Amino acid sequence: MLLLISLLLALFPQHPPTNHYQAIVVDATNSKPLVGVSVVDLQAQTSSATDQYGRFSLPGPVAHFHLRSLGFADLETTRPALASGQVDTLRLLPEAILLSEVSVRPSIPLVLSSLGTKAGKPHGTMIVPGTQFGILFQPTANMLPAVVQQVNVKFHFNKQSHVLSGRVRVRLVALERGSSMTPSAHDLLPVAATFTAAELDVLPNHLLTIDLSSYNIRLPATGFFVLIEGLTTIPGETYVTDKILSNKGKNSYVIVTASDPQNPATFRETPAFDYPAISWTASITEVETVTRLGYNKPWHIKRQEHNSEKTENIDVSLTILAE
Repeated sequence: MLLLISLLLALFPQHPPTNHYQAIVVDATNSKPLVGVSVVDLQAQTSSATDQYGRFSLPGPVAHFHLRSLGFADLETTRPALASGQVDTLRLLPEAILLSEVSVRPSIPLVLSSLGTKAGKPHGTMIVPGTQFGILFQPTANMLPAVVQQVNVKFHFNKQSHVLSGRVRVRLVALERGSSMTPSAHDLLPVAATFTAAELDVLPNHLLTIDLSSYNIRLPATGFFVLIEGLTTIPGETYVTDKILSNKGKNSYVIVTASDPQNPATFRETPAFDYPAISWTASITEVETVTRLGYNKPWHIKRQEHNSEKTENIDVSLTILAE
């Protein structure tokens, strides 16, 4: 199925205008393109429909639109245009799998946490552009079947944190086929939840709660990743590199982003402490966090070197309702 989507995306021009938003609409359950989906541009107040390959485009660089298709849940969202040559993927959920009056509602709430016993003092680690953290939640047999209700992500700001830059995106993704600790590109949510630094800075107790109860996402037996991603402040920019600057004997850690990674004139340097920080601590648990800096980099598991009994994880919890 991923091959099919890749072939469909290849039908777009190789170098589309950067001031246009382009997307393909697919069925969230099987990733098949959806034809004839109604697309209402809420900015220009015009309407169109997806073509035979599930594609549509709108003037950009930021598009605000509403999608509607018989048998699927409506979707209204605001999305930035991607880099030249890239196409956004939007996933519509069939109404048949959404909770309704004919569904049997779960009744037993359970909380799955990335932290276990003997948790250490939490500290913060910056979520800079290009950074990804993945927590794999795997249910035990007595938890299934179950429906995901909400995700909680704990942030950790300190006196050094300015929280002026960046955005954070939260996704739910399946495991890569044939791998036990690698997130795949398959999203379980039709649209990822994205938050600005300003929104995260004012959260009560720095706790982000995302309500997923309306999606009726059933917890797979193999589990899935809660994926936390750092994004650039300005949509369309990408992560280039990170470096340490020295000025009068003081070192500062900066993140370099750019609208065109091949053109140094578009490079922009931002202090790392200006980005949000997520809470991180060690505890005795079987849950593990995978991380990477850069989408082309390999994933690796974060482990505490000086204490083999403890595992270092970002602070994420998952509320489910067991049937």
